[in-house]
Amino acid sequence: MQLPLVTVVALALVLVALAVVRSRFLRARLAFAAVLIVAAAAVEVAIDRGWGDVLVLGGVARLAIVAAGLVAVVALLFNP
Repeated sequence: MQLPLVTVVALALVLVALAVVRSRFLRARLAFAAVLIVAAAAVEVAIDRGWGDVLVLGGVARLAIVAAGLVAVVALLFNP
C-alpha cells in the first residue's frame, strides 16, 4: 500500500503548522484539517482494497484534501 504523495505532504504540513502555532483558535482549525486529511487517507486505503466504487471514493478523497487545504489556508491567512 502506497499513499499518494499529496496526502502525505499535506498531512506533514498541517502537523508542522500544529506544532508551531500557539493560538487555540488556529490549532482547532488545523486539527480539523488534519482529521480531514486522515479521512482522505482512509478513503484511499479503501480504494486500494477494492471497497466501493473507485470513482466515487476517489472524488470523496480529493474533496477531503481540498477541504482540508482550504480550512488550513483560511485559518492561517485570516487569523484573528
